[in-house]
Amino acid sequence: MDIEEIKRHYEKLKSLRNKELSDEEIEKVYLNELYVLFLMGAFKELRNELERLEKFKDKPLHRNLTILLMISDGKFNEAEALIKKELSRNDQNYIVQLVWQENLAAVYINNGNINGYKAAISAIEDLAFEHDTYDSKAFDYLMEFYDTYNLEDKAQTAITAIKKVPKKDIQQYGEYSNVIYKHYLRKKDYVTCRKLLNEFIKEESTEKDQDKRKIFEILSLRDRLQLNYEWQKYSNDLFDRRKDFINSSPDVYFSLLSTALFIFQQAYEFYHLTYDENKSKRPKMTYCLKP
Repeated sequence: MDIEEIKRHYEKLKSLRNKELSDEEIEKVYLNELYVLFLMGAFKELRNELERLEKFKDKPLHRNLTILLMISDGKFNEAEALIKKELSRNDQNYIVQLVWQENLAAVYINNGNINGYKAAISAIEDLAFEHDTYDSKAFDYLMEFYDTYNLEDKAQTAITAIKKVPKKDIQQYGEYSNVIYKHYLRKKDYVTCRKLLNEFIKEESTEKDQDKRKIFEILSLRDRLQLNYEWQKYSNDLFDRRKDFINSSPDVYFSLLSTALFIFQQAYEFYHLTYDENKSKRPKMTYCLKP
């Protein structure tokens, strides 16, 4: 999950806090959004939330967050014992089992048990490949492992499987495509990355939800900058449409502002370029070398 996703989930969490939620909504929605606190490193806040929601301590999401806090505290033996207890249960679907195996892998990579880590990865592979409905997060986890240990044959096997998965909507298409994209980005195969980005842009143009389409258009500027792929021209095109974005939903507006700040920072850091307001009389994203 990148920084923009984290921000969006945190905004959603804050919004949920202002609502009267049913027990079912807390169990299935609110507890799920609490994961963003773990990603942000807001461990104290997360502990307070879990204590407040103690009545849900037997629910999988609550147990998962509790175990993640144990891992962050270095309580690896306790976390391992609880995870193995969870894995011994017979009433869990394979997605839940995947989560526990990923947590187990996290325990082993943190305590230096490489054999245990590889065994957990093997279990994740078995779960990920034996079901018709694949889980994009599991493949993302596996792909990072394959890239770390330079297991390109296994990576290609995963890519082949991912490409065969029927995608029910553009969001799911994006999730799977991003797994492949990040693989080639880690391999520094920028030619393939550009090709994949173009394919996704073409697919995204069919999205009926205008706000989702606009957010993708804005966020894809980050990928273009990272690939040094026509990003200056693209940023100008986006800036010309700023009124349309600003007058859209708060999510679109936030994406535009955060991306503009990101571009200014990264353009200087990677290409030693800065925004030059004196070079153009009309409002354009003009860049020049910064001495």
